[in-house]
Order: sequence, then structure tokens, then C-alpha cells
Amino acid sequence: MRNHHRQAFTLIELLVVIAIIGVLVGMLLPAVQQVREAARRTECSNKMRQLTLACHNYESAFKCYPPGAGSFNGANTGISTHAFLLPFIEQTNLYDTVDFKVGYNDPNNDAAEQQQVSTFLCPSNLDQLPSTLGGRNNYYCNAGVQIIFSGIPGANPGDTNYGMPPSDGIFFNDSKIKVRDIIDGTSNTAMFSERITGDGSNSVSTPKSDTYEPGTYPTTPD
Repeated sequence: MRNHHRQAFTLIELLVVIAIIGVLVGMLLPAVQQVREAARRTECSNKMRQLTLACHNYESAFKCYPPGAGSFNGANTGISTHAFLLPFIEQTNLYDTVDFKVGYNDPNNDAAEQQQVSTFLCPSNLDQLPSTLGGRNNYYCNAGVQIIFSGIPGANPGDTNYGMPPSDGIFFNDSKIKVRDIIDGTSNTAMFSERITGDGSNSVSTPKSDTYEPGTYPTTPD
């Protein structure tokens, strides 16, 4: 009668197998990460196209592009372009909760401010900011190359912006830019750009995300 003995891996063979698997995993992980990042880039580009299309649909409805920041009865509300675009990115219910007659930080807008809209987020940008800071945004509007966001420089010599060039972008305070105002043509003009979320503080300097360093107010665009 023949005896059958079960063959098993020796310790050396097992270590070799583990080493081979480790090498294969090490080779596959970068490829998987590259595929994931490529998918994120595609998703990010699609979101910017969606926002740009929303701006053009807004222009078709109101004969001008949305303002960089809203106003009511001459008072700046600080409510952003993105809020005006909500109905054009299938966020009408959220749009209806925004009170455009008061400031963005008014208690009437607390609920809307805390909502996160996925269209405004780049999938590659992760932050650890507290949720109390409100919804995040990675897509900044084109306010031009000048530093004045109010649109018109101050008329009095004592004004901070006195003597500075006016805003020359598409979006600034209470702006109502029409297609004919974009003299380079809409196909040659940036509408949005991508930027990482900030640090959530006006006293901390984070050059990658800050518009200006804390405590500074440049008098030239560069």
C-alpha cells in the first residue's frame, strides 16, 4: 500500500512567495494611484465645465453674468457667485434657503452657509478644517488682475483704494458683466481657476492658499 505524504512549503519557500507578492504589490500600487488621480483630474475638469456652463445659462436668463458678490439696496452682502449659480447646477432647494437681502454671515443664512455642495469641491483636496467654517469651495472666480474687488476705486484721497485701477475681471462686487464686455472673447477668457482650501484663519500665513499674507495690503497686482 502506497503512502501519500502532503507536501508543504518550507520556510524559505514561504518567504520567497511573500517577497514576490510584496514586489508585485509595490509595482501595482503606483499604477492604481495614478489611475485614481487621473479619474480625480477628470472629475475636477468636469466640475469646472459644469460651473462655466452654469454661468452661461445664468447669462442667458439675466443677460449678464452673476456678480462676484451680491448687494441689496446698495449694501454689499458678500454672497458669492456660487450662491447665484445654485439653480443652474440642480441646487434650487438650497438656493431657496439663501436670503439675498442680508449679508452672507447673517443668521438668516446660517443654515445655507453650512451646506456642502459637491460641485464646488475638487476630489483631490482634503482638509481638516472644522465644519463650523461652512461649506468649502475650490473653484475661484476670475476677478481680474487688479486687486480691487469692489469694482470702483474710492473717490476720496482718504479711501484705501483711492487712485487704484478698477476691477477688470468678470466677477467683482455687484458686477453685471455682459458677453460683449469680454473683449477677448469668452473662449479666450478664464472664468474659474482651481485653488486649495484655506487654513480657516486670518492670522495664520499659508502661502499656498492665502490671497495676501496676513497684515498686508499690496498696492500693485503683483
